[in-house]
Amino acid sequence: IVAYDVTSDKRRRRLFKLLHQWGVPLQKSVFQCRVSAAGFARMRRQVERQIRFETDRVLYVFFQAGQPEALIQAGLAAEAPPAAVRVI
Repeated sequence: IVAYDVTSDKRRRRLFKLLHQWGVPLQKSVFQCRVSAAGFARMRRQVERQIRFETDRVLYVFFQAGQPEALIQAGLAAEAPPAAVRVI
C-alpha cells in the first residue's frame, strides 16, 4: 500500500499518474501496488523524486498474510506506528 499527503496540486497529480503505472487506486491518495523488491526500489526512487521532504509525506505499508509487516515513511514525520509493525 502506498499512501501520500502532498501539499501541491501539481505534485499530487504527477504522483497520482506515476502510481497508476505501478498499481490501482483504492482512494484518491492510496494505491495498492504489487511489486517485486527491485520494482519497489525503482518505484520508491521515482515517487521520492516527486515530493518535497519538508512538506509532503509518503507511506509504504507492506502486507503479508493480510497483516501489516513493515512500514517505510518518506518526508514529514508522523506519529509512531503500532508496535506490531516493523519500521524500516
